[in-house]
Amino acid sequence: MRVPLPPSLAPKALLKRALRFLALLGFNLLLFALLLEAAGLVYFFEKTQKLYYTSPLAANRSLPEKTQDTLVESFRVHPYFGFVLQPSRLSEAERQRLRVRQNNHGFDDPRDLPFARRHPDELLVGIFGGSVASNLAVFDAREGILAGQLAAATGREPEDVTILNFAQGGYKQPQQVLIYTFFRSLGQELDLVINVDGFNEMALTQLNTLKGIDVGMPSAEHVWSLRKVVGSAGKGEDLERLLMARTSWRAHKKLEERIHTREAWELKFAAGYMIDRTWLRVLRKRFQKSVLAMAEAEASTHEESWFYLADQATGERGPETGERIREALDLWQSSSQMMHTLQKQSGGHYLHVVQPNQYHATERVFDVQEKAVAFSEQSPYRGPIAERYPLLLARIPELERAGVAIRAPVDLFDDADGQMYVDSCCHYTAAGKVLLANAVGEAATALLEGAP
Repeated sequence: MRVPLPPSLAPKALLKRALRFLALLGFNLLLFALLLEAAGLVYFFEKTQKLYYTSPLAANRSLPEKTQDTLVESFRVHPYFGFVLQPSRLSEAERQRLRVRQNNHGFDDPRDLPFARRHPDELLVGIFGGSVASNLAVFDAREGILAGQLAAATGREPEDVTILNFAQGGYKQPQQVLIYTFFRSLGQELDLVINVDGFNEMALTQLNTLKGIDVGMPSAEHVWSLRKVVGSAGKGEDLERLLMARTSWRAHKKLEERIHTREAWELKFAAGYMIDRTWLRVLRKRFQKSVLAMAEAEASTHEESWFYLADQATGERGPETGERIREALDLWQSSSQMMHTLQKQSGGHYLHVVQPNQYHATERVFDVQEKAVAFSEQSPYRGPIAERYPLLLARIPELERAGVAIRAPVDLFDDADGQMYVDSCCHYTAAGKVLLANAVGEAATALLEGAP
C-alpha cells in the first residue's frame, strides 16, 4: 500500500513553492539591479553633473586624474626630451572625436615632425612649453583663433597658417630650448616661435629639489615614475618587482580603455560604469603598490645601476634655498634668451608668454564654485607660485633689454565672468583658453607688425 505524500511535498505544491521562490528571487534581483543603477546614476552625476545615458563624452572626462605614480601610463622615456607621450598613438581627444593624435615624436599633433613647408607663402608657427601651451595648440587647431589672427595680420588665408605643437605636459626649461634646437637640426623651419611657460619652471623645480635632483633636469614628478619601471639590472627580486608593476599596469590600462570606449554591454548602464570604475581604482592601487615597492627597494640601496635612467643628483634634499631658486630663474631667463637669439639668427620671430595662474594673486575675485575647483591647501604648487612668480616677473625687464619680446598676461582673467580654471593646478576652461588664444594672438600680431 502506497503511503500518500504530505501535501507540502506534492508535485503541485513543490512547483508552486519553486515558482514563488523564483518570483521572489527575480523580484529581489530586479530591485537590487534598480538600486545599483540608481547608485550608478548618482555616482556619475556627482562626478560630472550630467545624466549618464545622455552624456557619453562626460564618461571620458570623469576618469581619475593622473598622479605621480601613474604618469607612466601615458608617458615614455625619451633620450633627448626626457619624456614624451606614446608616439603615433591616438590620444583621448581622438576618442572624443576631436581627431588629435600623438605624432611620431609623441606630441599632440596630427602632423609628423619635421613638417615640411607646403608652399613658400605658408607661415609656420611652433608652440613650446608645458601642458597649458600644448592645450592652447590643440584648442587652436579646432577653433582657429590664434591662426586667424596671424593670418589677418600677415595678409594670408587661415589655411596658410600652420601651428605645430612642440609642447608637452610637465615640460620646463631647458626642455623647450633643447626641443627647439633638436628639430631645427633636423631641418624644421619656423617663422614664429611662441613659448608659453613660467608655471612649471617655478613649481616643478621645487619638486626636483625635494628629491635631490638638479633644477636643470626634467620634472622629477614625471621622470621618477618612469624611472621606476624603465628597467633593472636583472636581479631576480628586482626583476620580479618590475614584472609585477608592468603586469598590473597592463590590467589597469586595459580596463581604463574599455571604460573610455563604452562598447561593452554593461557600460550602457550607469551601474556597469560605476562597477568598472571602482575596479579601475583597485587596479590603480595595485599598480601604485607595485611601483612603491620598487621605490622602497631603491631607497634601501645605493646601487644606482639598477636603473637605465640617470638623473643629475645635487646631493641635497629638502626645501629650496635661495640659491636653488636663483638657479631656476637664471635657467628660465637664459633659455628664453637663447631661443630668441637662435630664432632671430634664422630670420624668424620669438614670442615669450608667461601663463596666468590662480596661485599668483591678482585682482580677480573667485566665486565660491570656482574657488572650490581652482584652489587646494594641499597643492604642492601653491607655495612656490605665490613666492616665486613675482621673482620671475621681475626678470622680464632684463629679457626685454636683451631684445626678447615677452608678455606676462597674468591678470588676463581679472575682469572675466564665469569659471576660468578647471583644476587646482594650472589649466583653463574653454572660456579661459579663448582669452589666452586672443592674448597670444594680439601679442604675436604686434610682434609680426613690428610694434615695440
